[in-house]
Amino acid sequence: MSDKPATRATAQRSGVGFHPMGVAAVSLGVFLWAASTVIVKDSRVTGVTFAVCRLWVGAAALWLVVRLTGRRVPKEVWRASIVPGVLFAANIALFFEALQRSTVANVTLITSIEPALIFLVAGRMFGERITPWD
Repeated sequence: MSDKPATRATAQRSGVGFHPMGVAAVSLGVFLWAASTVIVKDSRVTGVTFAVCRLWVGAAALWLVVRLTGRRVPKEVWRASIVPGVLFAANIALFFEALQRSTVANVTLITSIEPALIFLVAGRMFGERITPWD
């Protein structure tokens, strides 16, 4: 093993190292995601209203990124995204409504065990065998 310190180029080639802009973006996203539960809980705006505003801000941000990068979203992608988009919007709206009607701890606990419940149902739904290891 070499005693020579790794340069930025070697770190990037080996997959080690972090770009400051990436770290800042992820940190901001995690902070806002975590803060949103407290903000929604203390807000006088309904959960559905909060969800609609949040989703429109997200849609505008994504539209801006697409425009700035000079890309286009094909019609097939729009069509394939309609049903999942509506279901995601319902999920966010119900989550925010639950936050206002219950405690942050309860809602967070329920949403954290949700993947385990989906895991059990999806196994049967798609004919997959779930083992104790899974």
